[in-house]
Amino acid sequence: MKANGNSFRIFGPDETTSNKLDAVYEASKKFWIAEYFPEDSDGGELAVDGRVMEMLSEHTMEGMLEGYVLTGRHGFFSTYEAFAHVIDSMFNQHAKWLSICNDHSWRRKIASLNLLITSTVWRQDHNGLRTRIRVSWTW
Repeated sequence: MKANGNSFRIFGPDETTSNKLDAVYEASKKFWIAEYFPEDSDGGELAVDGRVMEMLSEHTMEGMLEGYVLTGRHGFFSTYEAFAHVIDSMFNQHAKWLSICNDHSWRRKIASLNLLITSTVWRQDHNGLRTRIRVSWTW
């Protein structure tokens, strides 16, 4: 993100920090153009020029990334493995479309649509879920 400050964004459904990607905030904050309250300065990583796009809607974020890369820019979509299936058909349709576009000489090359799948299989400890066994005896 530091090397490409004008045409690179990260898209995801509100999971950047829980996916342990919060080092990106050293280069750019979360995009935020709504009202800003004093309590928002508590580490929410918000900025009007932020390039981390978050919204709790996998469909919206994946669609926004498609549009973004179609304009010649670059980025990736980050989500938990468990939620990747929410947008897998959108990703497949985009890939089919790109495949067809490559057969037309008038269509310029388009940046790839990159997915970063995190928190694989049953590993959800980053999200506050921990396995605990509690034994209690009543006499």
